[in-house]
Amino acid sequence: MNRGINGEAIFKSDKYKTVFLDILADKVDKFRMRLFAYCIMDNHYHLVLENASGRMSDFFRNLNTQFAFYFRKQTGGKGYVFQSRFVSTIVQDDAYLKQAIVYVLQNPVQVGISDNFQKYP
Repeated sequence: MNRGINGEAIFKSDKYKTVFLDILADKVDKFRMRLFAYCIMDNHYHLVLENASGRMSDFFRNLNTQFAFYFRKQTGGKGYVFQSRFVSTIVQDDAYLKQAIVYVLQNPVQVGISDNFQKYP
């Protein structure tokens, strides 16, 4: 998970989300991650993935940096786009994996912007 600096909206439109998803797909392939679930909100994102390559820090550095360059090119300004280093939790069994996926997919419902996770783009 990572959040925009000071909680700012960094996925201001569907275009930003689409670009982020394109970058994500590239980095998942490049760093041999296995993506189980994701949710992109206006000011943060959640990912559930398997660190198959052992290079999670490299993965997130590349993902966040490439999106940050795009974001700054579009919006101007300078400085950080993301609030801090990514936040991660180790998932050690299938039960917790299922719980993590449900949590991520239900995020829009929990914050009240959708009444059903399947309707959230």
